[in-house]
Order: sequence, then structure tokens, then C-alpha cells
Amino acid sequence: MRGVINVIIAVDFDGILCEDAFPEIGKPKYPVISAVRQLIDAGHEVILWTSRVDERLKDAVKWCSDYGLYFCAVNGNAPTNVLKYSTDPRKVYADVYIDDHSLLFMRDQRLYKKPITAIVNEINYVLKNETQEEN
Repeated sequence: MRGVINVIIAVDFDGILCEDAFPEIGKPKYPVISAVRQLIDAGHEVILWTSRVDERLKDAVKWCSDYGLYFCAVNGNAPTNVLKYSTDPRKVYADVYIDDHSLLFMRDQRLYKKPITAIVNEINYVLKNETQEEN
């Protein structure tokens, strides 16, 4: 048995975790926050992936921590990938990218546009089935 399969997920801030009100921080999207917390709690490596920089980035990270979201990286690569490849390139690698400009999920060679909660459910479903197949 190989154990649980963990994935790397890059999550955008504006328009995903909160309503898009850039440069301000929009109202929280509670179902999304809950879904992302579930992914983090399940042991997946979740990266905050945002175009915010400097003080606006610090404000976003603080906002996230106020909602219990603690990411393995912010605008950087997951620690396991940095360790595995001995490098931290500028381009952030993830198995799944969740962005309000491209909420797409591929399954069985077909692309679907779904809300984030459906994507999280789909990820959990696929991982559960892959884990069961390994046993």
C-alpha cells in the first residue's frame, strides 16, 4: 500500500477566496474558504497563487490566516517539489490551478467548467478511487 495520494493545488486569491475588489480585499467566499481548508486539512499542498505583491500580498496572507488558511507556499513552489528537484523556479507548478479566469477541471480527457466546491469534490472522489485501486 502506497498511502494517500497528495496533490499540489494553486489557489488564486481575488475572485476565488474573496470577491474580486482589487486592490481592496473583497467579501469572503465562505464555501470556497471551507473547501480549501478541507484540502489543506486532508494533507494536500495548497499554494496561495496571486498577482498581489508587497503590502497587498501581506494583507492577503493576513486575511487568509484570519480565516484559518495557512498555505505551504505563497507565490512559490510546494516544499516537496523544491526538495525533489533541488530548485525553486519562478513558474509555480501545481497539479490543479484554481483561478477565477479559468475554473476548468479535466477528467476522462474532457474539460468541465465547474464551481470550486464541485472541483474540490471531484478531486476528493478521484483521489479516493485511486487510493482504493492501489490497495
